[in-house]
Amino acid sequence: MPRRQALRPIKAMLSFIAPHRKWLAIACIISIMGSMVSLVVPYILRSIIDHDIARGDFVRFLSDIVILTSLVLAMWILETLNTYVLSSTGARLVCDLRFKLFSHVQNLSLGFFSRVRTGDIMSRIMEDTGAIEEVFVYGLVAIVGDMIAFIGAIIMMSSMSLELTLVVCLVIPLALAVCLLFGSRFLRAYREIRKKVASLMIKAQENIAGIRTIKSYARERDAFISFDEACRDMMKSNLRAAWLAVWFWPTIQMVRGVGSFVVLAYGGYLIIRGSITLGIFIAFLSYLDQFYRPIISLTWLYDSIQRAMAASERIDELMREAPEVKDREEAIELKKIRGEVVFEDVYFEYQKGIPVLKGINLKIRPGERIGIVGPTGSGKTTLVLLLCRLYDVSRGRILIDGHDIRDIKQKSLRSQIGFIPQDTFLFPGTIMDNIRLGRPDASDDEIVQVCKELGIHEFIESLPNGYQTEVGEKGFLLSAGQRQLIAVARAMLRRPSILILDEALSNVDPRTELLLRRAIERIMKGRTTIVIAHRLWLCSLCDRVVVIDKGRIVEEGTHEELLRRKGLYYELYLAQMEKLIDEKLLRIRPIRPS
Repeated sequence: MPRRQALRPIKAMLSFIAPHRKWLAIACIISIMGSMVSLVVPYILRSIIDHDIARGDFVRFLSDIVILTSLVLAMWILETLNTYVLSSTGARLVCDLRFKLFSHVQNLSLGFFSRVRTGDIMSRIMEDTGAIEEVFVYGLVAIVGDMIAFIGAIIMMSSMSLELTLVVCLVIPLALAVCLLFGSRFLRAYREIRKKVASLMIKAQENIAGIRTIKSYARERDAFISFDEACRDMMKSNLRAAWLAVWFWPTIQMVRGVGSFVVLAYGGYLIIRGSITLGIFIAFLSYLDQFYRPIISLTWLYDSIQRAMAASERIDELMREAPEVKDREEAIELKKIRGEVVFEDVYFEYQKGIPVLKGINLKIRPGERIGIVGPTGSGKTTLVLLLCRLYDVSRGRILIDGHDIRDIKQKSLRSQIGFIPQDTFLFPGTIMDNIRLGRPDASDDEIVQVCKELGIHEFIESLPNGYQTEVGEKGFLLSAGQRQLIAVARAMLRRPSILILDEALSNVDPRTELLLRRAIERIMKGRTTIVIAHRLWLCSLCDRVVVIDKGRIVEEGTHEELLRRKGLYYELYLAQMEKLIDEKLLRIRPIRPS
């Protein structure tokens, strides 16, 4: 079992390079051709020394020089071609691998992103893929050509001097012993480096994303210290790996040096004894370089494989993450829905054994407007996340027009729902771009028409560049209320059958609130609407109000009916009114410092 687990990342990576096998095969062929040409060069060199120069054959000497020059030129051309093919193939492979990883992550369920940090995901997509390219493209292709050169060199050296060849082969067991000695240590070191790289990216991403909070609370020093600690941890891991390399590479070079010294000494002795010629000895030394090169390449590749194995494990771990919310094979597409929503005995838990919703039963008629109210943490937002099928119910079922939403394709389901969250996320770009996110094929005229219907066209036109106004990173160039107005327009552009408003009027100024209120009243017309409201006056716009507490429905009725019952809704309403009165009094009579 451990062996099977160890091979799994390699098998996964082989599946990623499979689409590029054609170009890798071409690179291998070019590499083999280059190696075969290089094997001829020492043979021609031997001929020049032992025959042309020794016998004074000037014509043959010129002929051999032309051949040698042609071979060197051919090697240069093949090396140039090989470099181009490898570079372009490596770039395509990494691009393809990153795209597959990103696509896979995009298809994962919301629960995955609550468990795994963004920086860790980015590290796997950006950093770990580079290690795969290094070993699977450059390393393996190079070693194919080098092995041809290695085998050819042994054959040619054996034909020249079997004694010298046997002496050279003594180096191989020593090199293998060094690799085995350092191998497991390198793997552990590179695993640690990959983790530290991920930790560093997490720190950087979190600190940059939270820069407003950091500056607001003057916590820059804490951020510096936290990031510095992550940097130092990664530096220590790199130093441990570097310390291994300090011993590993010189040891390999020493093994090579010892082998070369022995060959030089013994070869000189054979020349003096008359067993071999000078040409053979020089050619043998040239083949010796081709003999050692694959050994050095193999040790380099062995080092790279340890890096790639550590990266492969992390990539494979990410690729094996399965979406918790999946389309069933028989899932259908709904072209257009009436908007009837039914919750039947719905239970849900984020963590096993800790239910958030407990036996929710609720029927919403087509076109009905429902207010969802309750204390913080009562399960209001969870209810609408389940309706959007961002999570699946733990028990029970949710129906839309009589269809269990698990029998509807996710894309089809969500295309019928307009969701306006409390914290609106805007992408860098213009207001027009961000509204078009609701329906990418919408024209500029359609977007303008939607904004006019909502009564926010004049507001957008009043901005410096109108619809082409840049919103900045996450929309921070706009106020919270302005971002919510764009979110309402984005939802309206979809012409959804079901509309969800999740505390869409929180944290806005009175003027923007008036614009939002009018826009929301217009978008609600004729649509099944679920309003999660902290501002309870919104419930007066609803046909019915549902009160949730500790994951259960505890009250249900109209705004007026619930006030008359003087239950939990009445208490929440009264507390909110008292808060509003206090805020108004503070504006009228500000507290003076004592």
